[in-house]
Amino acid sequence: MKRPATSESATQVVRRFQPGEELILSLWLKDKPVTEVISIASEQGVKVGLADFFRLADFAVDFDLTTMQASGWVYRQDIPFSMQQPALEYLQITLGQQAFVLDSQSFSVEPDDVYVELASLAQILNFNYEMFESQLKLVIHSNTPFPVEQRLARLSRGSVEPGTEAKSVLPLNDSGYQLFSTPLLDAQISATANDQHRSGSYSVLSSQDFAYLNSQFYLSGLKGDLLQQARLTLSKSSAEQDLLGALSASYFALGDVTPVNPGGQVTQAQSRGFSVNNLNEGQLGDNQQVNLTGDVQAGWDVELYRNGVLLDSQLNIENGRYEFNDVELSFGSNNFELVFYGPQGQIERKTESIVVDSNSVAAGQGRYQLSMVDANRTVFGVNDPELADDQLGLLTSAVFDYGLTDWLSVGLGTSHFVPKAGENQTDLTLRTNVQLWDLGLLNTLVHRNDDGSKRLSAFFRTGWLNSNLDLSYIRNENLVTDAVTGHQSTDVDYRYNLTHSGTLFSRTSLPISYQNNLSLQEDAQGQQTRLWQNAIGLNSAYGSVSHSFYWQHTDAESLINNGQSNKTAGGSLFYRNNFGRFYTRFYADYNVQPDTALASYGANLLYRWAYDLNAELQYSRDIENDLDQLYARLNWRHEEFTLSANASYNSNDNWTLGMTARFSVGYDPSSGNLFASNRTLGGAAGVSVRVFEDLDMDNQYDESEPLIEGVKVKATQSFRSARTNEQGVAMLTALPNNRQTDIVVDENSFKEFYITTTEGVSVPARPGFIQQVDIPVAKSGELDGSVYFANADGSQESAPRVKLNLRDLNDNIVASTRSEYDGYYLFTNLLPGKYRLEIDPDMANRQQLRVGKGKRVNLSNRGDLITGADFVLAPLESASGYVATAGQFHSPALLKLYYQLLKKRVPAVTSTQPFYIKSKDSKQYVLGLAYFEGDRDAANETAQYCQQLAQQNIPCKVEYHNFAY
Repeated sequence: MKRPATSESATQVVRRFQPGEELILSLWLKDKPVTEVISIASEQGVKVGLADFFRLADFAVDFDLTTMQASGWVYRQDIPFSMQQPALEYLQITLGQQAFVLDSQSFSVEPDDVYVELASLAQILNFNYEMFESQLKLVIHSNTPFPVEQRLARLSRGSVEPGTEAKSVLPLNDSGYQLFSTPLLDAQISATANDQHRSGSYSVLSSQDFAYLNSQFYLSGLKGDLLQQARLTLSKSSAEQDLLGALSASYFALGDVTPVNPGGQVTQAQSRGFSVNNLNEGQLGDNQQVNLTGDVQAGWDVELYRNGVLLDSQLNIENGRYEFNDVELSFGSNNFELVFYGPQGQIERKTESIVVDSNSVAAGQGRYQLSMVDANRTVFGVNDPELADDQLGLLTSAVFDYGLTDWLSVGLGTSHFVPKAGENQTDLTLRTNVQLWDLGLLNTLVHRNDDGSKRLSAFFRTGWLNSNLDLSYIRNENLVTDAVTGHQSTDVDYRYNLTHSGTLFSRTSLPISYQNNLSLQEDAQGQQTRLWQNAIGLNSAYGSVSHSFYWQHTDAESLINNGQSNKTAGGSLFYRNNFGRFYTRFYADYNVQPDTALASYGANLLYRWAYDLNAELQYSRDIENDLDQLYARLNWRHEEFTLSANASYNSNDNWTLGMTARFSVGYDPSSGNLFASNRTLGGAAGVSVRVFEDLDMDNQYDESEPLIEGVKVKATQSFRSARTNEQGVAMLTALPNNRQTDIVVDENSFKEFYITTTEGVSVPARPGFIQQVDIPVAKSGELDGSVYFANADGSQESAPRVKLNLRDLNDNIVASTRSEYDGYYLFTNLLPGKYRLEIDPDMANRQQLRVGKGKRVNLSNRGDLITGADFVLAPLESASGYVATAGQFHSPALLKLYYQLLKKRVPAVTSTQPFYIKSKDSKQYVLGLAYFEGDRDAANETAQYCQQLAQQNIPCKVEYHNFAY
């Protein structure tokens, strides 16, 4: 008996994630992407679902998680596999002749699977692996190919390219937008007390269908200011581009919307109004920059990473929305990761990958975006910013791009602002996008407004190996009027920018992501500002490190004259890792110029007492302000809510105590009940799946039909699963928005011999809406028997490898099987119904066998087992002779019609019994009018018969045939 240790082949152990956090890893077998696998971060690395992993690898192993047993074989049939749990704290796995024992630290039993440490599994199955943490990528190297590797190799020989993301293949079941649906609601309630006062706060984020639109609603408030933030957006999308009649829109929104950026400007804040576009799903409105925005509860922190490098962060968000606008896109892959840190220790992640390597508008394609808003004003007008009237008014923005060729597109953008006070402002933008063969992309932009200011921009982006290079040039012209003389002059400033980013050692266990940026800016007076920035990210078995550094040098005379330094430099360092049960984060900020000093530092320590309970301790030191702060928090995660208690104290003798509760509420349309969850529901999609026994086989649920409990239901492309409750309902929540996903049942989870009666459905995951899906099942029947071969002496022997077909009432083949070496055959997983069982006619014809009539089979909904449906096969009798034929025909129907006409015209042909023969060579049907058995004499008799018919103008031909009957 052997205990698996940490595998020497485990070249990297994940230390980036908090233990217990659910991860979706991209699974690669050597250099081929296969699929995604669900795992759980652990103290040693990650645990993977054993049954799920074996299913993805195509190992022939059956799991019964109710008894914690498994049996089958891996790699080859002579390598048996078994699993059992002799005690709660141990798991025993046997592979071939070797036994392994896993202790409680190496495995955990969850409702959907038994999760085993990846390092232990690697040692058991004898494979090596690499974990690329920043990419959520798991690469497995096995000397013995997995069955799925062999299958993909066969597919690749057939020119089928395996993709990284499985597409939905089942029929779409889209219930469409509803007049009204019960909202999915996320709520957060906090209470605080300090040495000065006591306070409370709340925030609510909900989503639902209303008036056949999707509604996104946000409210937040404090004690004494119960309505501090309010936001409402109504929207609708369609992949068919069939919205708003002649506009052929794919998306439109009303309420609080983000104005369209026509180019050359900064994206404006959300304002009340509307927006509309005809962009295809996943199509960029601008392949030069992107907005990454979304809803989030108050008090959360959000970090934005691209290709493992930290780009930006937003801390302690209060308005319920994170916005990273106008994020520049590099050439090639832009793998964005949003990391959310909740006020109760939650850590959530969202990823989005954008590939920029070609023109985003195809030849002949037109793409438009349009918005009209009341600038800087929201629907409810709650806490809108106090601005002058020349910044308030009606803002209309539009942009249109057209693909002249696949490598060249042109675009025209405009904005028109009518302020409450002051003159109207109109901007025009002309832009081009050129794909320079395989060299890269060239974007140009000319911007002009009616006050005479101009902007010329040019951007070139390219890439090679694992790095990207971005070059940009911007020239601004601004018309300036002297306040005294009224004389007008033109101020011109320039900006040059070079960005180099990529990944070093990407195929090793120590990939280093980096980004270098060098910019030069020259103002109208010729004063220059030079800025260099560097950022790197390193993930290894020793932790995750991020470091950023900047150096800036300016010629500004105002700084020099005031005795201030015109050179500044500094940076920040961030480190996170797991040490046993402790999840840690450390940071430090420092200055190099004008003075070298440490500006601040801090640490975060989280200890996981159990899966649903953890404690957190934070310390920070602000050296510049001479302030120390200590923060402690205890978090309890229940299935239906999360509760947190916290306390803080700083060196100014200020203290704070607080408590925060977070929960989500939804309505299950299948059961008619409300449900609560600790997962976010308001901004995500959901599916309610009801599994029932379809007694009358009509694929519709009737009140008297039993509901099935304990069945595992999966959203395949969304990597979510749940089990049905006592009401037969499984709730799949937090599905990725706008992703079509197949809803299927894991038939291994049935406690009885059930099978699904339909192929299943797919649903379009839509935020704020729980779609109801019914999956009918029935008790499966079985049918068995034996096939025998009758010898000439009357004895019988087993007939192996005989093919049998089972046909339905429409004569469709629903199942086929072959007899075993002893003649025994078995049909399993048969739906209730009436069938006809037969020996395959093609095989019988090839082997010249007489098979007799088929058998009628009737399976009820009780899960019948029908036995003894035996067949006895015998060789066909043979004969040879001469046939008087009257023609060949493509079908028996034409042959019979011709014979009826022939019979009416010349009654003499009815003196013998007609017949037809199917020719093996021509595959046609030969009409025979007479048959004479024998050799020479039979040939003469046939010839005389044909002569008699020829005298009556009936075509006749003598042919020799061998018969089997």
